[in-house]
Amino acid sequence: MRKENIQKFDFRLSPQKPFDIMLTGGSGFSAMPPLLDIHKAIHFGFLRRGTLQSLTRGQIHFLNSGDCYLIAPWEPHGVLKRENADILLLSISDEELKRGFLDSGDSLRTLLQMAPEQRMRLLNAPELRPRTESFRHDFEALMAAEGYGRTTRQWQRIRAFFIELDSVLKLPSQPEPYRQVDKALELIYQRNGQPVSLEEAAAACSLGKSRFRHLFKDYFGIPFGAYELQYRLSGAAESLAARRLPLKEIAEQWGFFDAAHFSRYFRKYYGTSPGQYQKRVPHP
Repeated sequence: MRKENIQKFDFRLSPQKPFDIMLTGGSGFSAMPPLLDIHKAIHFGFLRRGTLQSLTRGQIHFLNSGDCYLIAPWEPHGVLKRENADILLLSISDEELKRGFLDSGDSLRTLLQMAPEQRMRLLNAPELRPRTESFRHDFEALMAAEGYGRTTRQWQRIRAFFIELDSVLKLPSQPEPYRQVDKALELIYQRNGQPVSLEEAAAACSLGKSRFRHLFKDYFGIPFGAYELQYRLSGAAESLAARRLPLKEIAEQWGFFDAAHFSRYFRKYYGTSPGQYQKRVPHP
């Protein structure tokens, strides 16, 4: 497993570190199992070279060289196929980004909540392409620059771009199914790896089980139980990569009965045992 294929689950974003930069690249063609990544950060990515086929909230979309993409907080997403893909990926703290808006950032919120395919078309439309390309070139120049304050200038450029995007889009308000289920997502996050049942999630959202089940799957494209399990398995995969805890403790930390129970689900999801996965992941 190549380093660029390893999923990173928790970017440890904070007021002191509001964004993270990741560069991935590789030659040739690769098809991957649909492993879904789920996290609280916004992903803003640029395909600098090659082609990419990805899955977001149950929708498949295709990106070509020069395209960009935006992943909302908590959206299940993953790469299906890539060919000669060279990607600049920014992981951005949703909370810290919102602090930069004088208003509520309604257009940006609407953009993040719309269907992924519609969002990708809008971002890569001819009217917005000059703005996204200008941001990318500016940011890459800042990455290459040296000297004190580079990170601060990068963060200022990120905030300026999204504030500009919010003012340019002027999107009409839309129904917000996300608002009806977001408390369940926060509950998953607050449990810090321990399981959350369908009943608990529905109660957190003040909804009946049937109504919550329908809304969640309609918005995210997968059932709540599958989403919750994938969240914990992604966290466990990061713990394995960190190599700080034995398998038994990782299993307990992420809500599994024991190492055997964890290993069974991990193999089903990742196609390999926890031990084999850990051997293939480069040391941090």
